Amino acid sequence: MLKGDMETERRPRSAPAPAREKPTIREDICITSYYLILFRRGVDIMQTVSFRIDEAKKSKIELLASIQDRDRSYIINEALDTYLDLMDWQLEHVEEGVRQADAEDFADEGEVATAFDRWKS
Repeated sequence: MLKGDMETERRPRSAPAPAREKPTIREDICITSYYLILFRRGVDIMQTVSFRIDEAKKSKIELLASIQDRDRSYIINEALDTYLDLMDWQLEHVEEGVRQADAEDFADEGEVATAFDRWKS
């Protein structure tokens, strides 16, 4: 047992708790990172969603979960996060293209030729 553990066991219930030592910088970083991840992922507002999935996909999800030592919900949430991020990125680029078209900001023939030349070789 650690010295602090022995002191805690011997302390009568009515005695005040000993002052806790300030965590090291490394402990602060770990604790902070843990809470950032929890709040970013919305752990406190998770909801259950049911949907149908074919057996092959379910098997792949279970295999990934087993390899990563995670549950299926974690794997599915990671996949959904990746998909939603991609769709957000794509939508932003489509909207930007529409804004450019509305402003009649089109590429001239030279810019188009240069772009195609990059893909030729």
